[in-house]
Amino acid sequence: AQLNRLAKAKIRQQAAVARREEEKNPPLKIEDAWNAYVAAPNRHRPAEVTMQNYHSHWGAFTAWMAKQDRKFVYLRDVTEDDAGKFLNDCITVENLSNNTFNKYLQFLRYMFKVLAKPAKITSNPFDNIERRALNQHSHRELTIEELTKVINTATGDLRLLFMVGIFTGLRLGDCVT
Repeated sequence: AQLNRLAKAKIRQQAAVARREEEKNPPLKIEDAWNAYVAAPNRHRPAEVTMQNYHSHWGAFTAWMAKQDRKFVYLRDVTEDDAGKFLNDCITVENLSNNTFNKYLQFLRYMFKVLAKPAKITSNPFDNIERRALNQHSHRELTIEELTKVINTATGDLRLLFMVGIFTGLRLGDCVT
């Protein structure tokens, strides 16, 4: 009984030390995560447009967290179950493609990896989520007969744009500009 009381007292003492240490150096809050990611010295430095996409992905994730029943305070509060639910909602609720799903997954997995130390994350919640298969569409060249039908069926400015595209190899958007 004496040994049991001593063990419990030692556990309480260690828990108190851990609480005091965490109060001095708290884990990263979700509201501070984006700025911490941007300032992180251990992340790669992509182009500005990629960073804008990442910021959009992060915004979608934080908006999703805000709609949940429980309150997320620290980045380490995000569980593997939460990560899976968010990505599943991307597919089912937001109707995003598998390609976009993979982009969200890749970014969030990387962000949590970069911020693991300041967030005091012991396990990345996105690590065990599998990428989705991409639905690849093949393109084929139109036959001379199909091209002739396109030109003969189109009228007005659209016919002119198609002709410019067919004869120059430009895409429709390039023909317009």
